[in-house]
Amino acid sequence: MSIAFLFNTEKPIEVSSVLLAQSIRDLGKTMADSPMYSFQPRPGYEISPWVNQAFKRLNVEHITEPLNIKYSDYPPGNKAFAAAFAEKNLPHDQYIFCDSDKLVVNDLSDALVREGYDIAVRPTHGKGVACSDDKDPNMEYWREIWSDMGIPVPQIRVETTKTIENIIGYWNSGLLVVTRKSGIFTEWMEMLKHIRDKPIEPAANTFYLDQIALAAVLHKRPSRVQPLPLGYNYPIHRHFLGELPPKNVVRQIDGLFTVHYHGLIRDPFFLNMFNSFEGSTPIKDWFREQINRYHIKPHCQPYYRSYLQLRMFIYRLMKKHNLR
Repeated sequence: MSIAFLFNTEKPIEVSSVLLAQSIRDLGKTMADSPMYSFQPRPGYEISPWVNQAFKRLNVEHITEPLNIKYSDYPPGNKAFAAAFAEKNLPHDQYIFCDSDKLVVNDLSDALVREGYDIAVRPTHGKGVACSDDKDPNMEYWREIWSDMGIPVPQIRVETTKTIENIIGYWNSGLLVVTRKSGIFTEWMEMLKHIRDKPIEPAANTFYLDQIALAAVLHKRPSRVQPLPLGYNYPIHRHFLGELPPKNVVRQIDGLFTVHYHGLIRDPFFLNMFNSFEGSTPIKDWFREQINRYHIKPHCQPYYRSYLQLRMFIYRLMKKHNLR
């Protein structure tokens, strides 16, 4: 079976993309030599020459097709357009789509889609624009989507990782393992275009339209959705803040498989991202080496010793200026 990694790379996120590719090659174990494809779906976001050189060294094929033109004002839409292009034009059996602000730190064999399923995915951290029952204010929005699709209220439910809410299926699009034959990526792209062209309030302008479109597609095949176990798409920013319930906390560093740091690269605590996990493994040494290799420096003031302190500083600032 042929497996390939997919991710997007544009100028603002290029360092993260290179770090992701490096993590796959160095820490991906049985998948370390898998093909990798980087996409720049929007013109005008060309990557730097040093990134091109890094991709050549890491054997990453960078594709610059203008895939997201009409909806270029919505960057998360890049994911569906790039994934659909790969599904149609690349020859692999399964694709592992990753957000760029992610690291692969272990073997991902358990993430592969098993027989009888089309996709492996994790639920979202909180309910957000999803819905829980008929009394939920978001239900009217979803009913209109389901009506357009010709399906009843879906029976598939998930539990959110941070807030432990039981909701109608709604998943995080930061890590998707999909079989090519399922056609999910193409359906995802078409659904995204549909809900952009036919805006439905209250979520018409939400940042999470890509996840809404993904959930809608998966609601058509609830029995084909394979849950990824704990340790995949792990929200390390929530881990730092102590926001995860005990049953969803990974304590040993060897229990991590992919880490989703959600822009934490801009903060000083990124430099010590793995220090709060128990265990001594090469991951910590590897990470420090990459910080130096790619000259990753925090964008914020360095005297905030932890992410929690930084968060409290921002909270006090917003309160002072009546922004909260």
